[in-house]
Amino acid sequence: KNPFPAPILEARELFALDGERNCVHIELGIEGSGISYQHGDHVGVWPSNAELEVERLLYALGLHGKRDTVINIDSLDPMLAKVPFPVPTTYATVLRHYIDISAVVGRQILSTLAKFAPSPEAEAFMKNMNTNKEDYSRVVAQGCLKLGELLQLAAGNDVHAPPAPENTAVWTIPFDIVVSSIPRLQPRYYSISSSPKLYSNAIHITAVVLRYESMSSDFLPSKTVYGVGTNF
Repeated sequence: KNPFPAPILEARELFALDGERNCVHIELGIEGSGISYQHGDHVGVWPSNAELEVERLLYALGLHGKRDTVINIDSLDPMLAKVPFPVPTTYATVLRHYIDISAVVGRQILSTLAKFAPSPEAEAFMKNMNTNKEDYSRVVAQGCLKLGELLQLAAGNDVHAPPAPENTAVWTIPFDIVVSSIPRLQPRYYSISSSPKLYSNAIHITAVVLRYESMSSDFLPSKTVYGVGTNF
C-alpha cells in the first residue's frame, strides 16, 4: 500500500557471453525506507507497462492527443471505499502504471467492446472472439494478444507496425469501461538473493528476463512476448 521508490544502485547482465539466456542482477537501494529483510524473503516490485503498449492503446482509444489531460475517476460501487489508484491522474498515467494492459485480453469483455467497434467487420470479429472459444484460444490466447493489439487486429490494422494515427483505427470505448474491465497492474515478486548482514541498505534480485515466442495463427505470425516485470 505504501511502496518505496527504491533507486537502482546497479543492474548488470549475468549471462553476457551466452547469447540465448538473459539473466540480470539488480540492486535496489532501501536506505531510509524502514524496510528490513531476511535472506530468502520476497520483494514486490511494481513495474510499468511498456511504452509501446501505452502508445498503442492511446491511439486505439483516440486519446493520444489527450494523454496528459488531468482526469478524475469516481467509484460508483458502494462496496468500494475509493478508486483503487491515486486520482486525479492522466490517461497516460492510468495506462502506464495502474491497469494491466499487457495481459492477454479476457474473453468476457469482448462483447462489450464490440459495441464501440469502428466498423461492422471489427464488431463481427470481436463478437466471434467472444462466443467462439476455439477461435479465441487460437487467435487471442495462443497469440498472447494485449488489448491494444486486439483492437488493431479486429479493425484490420497492422499490429507489427509502430502505432500511429494512420495505422490505428479509433474505437469510441468510454474510458470508464476500460478502467473497470482491465485488472489492476500488480507487483511482481522476486526472491531476495542478498544477505542483510552484508547489505542492510540494499536488496539484490537475480532474475531471468522473461521473453518467449507466441504461437502463430491464420491472423498473425508468431511474435516475441516480453514479460512485464523483468523487462521493466
